Amino acid sequence: MAMVIVSEVNPRQSLASLLRRCAYVLIPFSVVLIKYYPALGRQYGRWSGIEMWIGVTNQKNSLGILCKPELRLLKGQTPDVMTMMIKFKSVT
Repeated sequence: MAMVIVSEVNPRQSLASLLRRCAYVLIPFSVVLIKYYPALGRQYGRWSGIEMWIGVTNQKNSLGILCKPELRLLKGQTPDVMTMMIKFKSVT
């Protein structure tokens, strides 16, 4: 898989699109697991018994590691959408 990304004409763009596609699948699936399938999407601390949300990962910290770069990548699209909405509102 890494060779496919590196061999593309624009490897940065292909890596960004790969990460974006992973975000489109993994983050909503984590939410579904946490909300509707608590036996799969939640875990309890061994000593404290505190509930931890794990989603598609195997630990709560891994879920944070998964979400942080993906949300930053998706956040990069937000200004474009916001400027289009502002332009649409000013026209109407």
